[in-house]
Amino acid sequence: IRHGQRHPTPLVDLTALRVPTFVLSTLTAGGLYRMIIGATPFLWPLMFQIGFGRTAFVSGLLVMACTSGDLGGQFFVRPVIRRFGFRPVMVFASIFTTLFVFGCALFTGSTPLVAIVVVLAFIGVLRSVEFTAMNTLAYSDVEPEYMSAASTLASTIQQLAVGLGVAFAALALNSIAFSRGDAGRALSTADFRLAFVVVGILGIVSTLLFLRLPTDAGAH
Repeated sequence: IRHGQRHPTPLVDLTALRVPTFVLSTLTAGGLYRMIIGATPFLWPLMFQIGFGRTAFVSGLLVMACTSGDLGGQFFVRPVIRRFGFRPVMVFASIFTTLFVFGCALFTGSTPLVAIVVVLAFIGVLRSVEFTAMNTLAYSDVEPEYMSAASTLASTIQQLAVGLGVAFAALALNSIAFSRGDAGRALSTADFRLAFVVVGILGIVSTLLFLRLPTDAGAH
């Protein structure tokens, strides 16, 4: 950080961190949201295979429902942002992503596959909308001369956040198993359900941070 502030052409230029919309979209609210997106694809296949006893093939098909939602969300995300603005869209997407993540904590081995597919598909749509909004708003107030550096910094933070999400989910699972006295044994469905609750708490914090976004953010 010290080097980046003093060198005329640093490898990682931190100037963009002075822009509030950039910080919120990438580091604070955006960072927590990306941690959720990193954690869920780690937890889903493990829960389906270890907790529910599904095959890897079925588990993969279920997770693909989220990817399908991602693609579907791209068809209407831009008109929605133009119609309602960044703040309402980002808050809405964060709230409902959080609710659906908590919904994953209600899954059991007897939950109909159709219900799981619907929940994961909706999460895919919501994260597609949120990602598009965050990735656009992040650069809305960045000066043109700092755009390249901001892009590099944002990409670094985004990848770090997703990786932290996987680590956070793994730590949550291990901590839950340890607290139940099951450390070293096979994970149970209850362990995964509690892990989704813990991940959902990140969504609550992320939503509260999105609420701090000005109503006219990105209006230009």
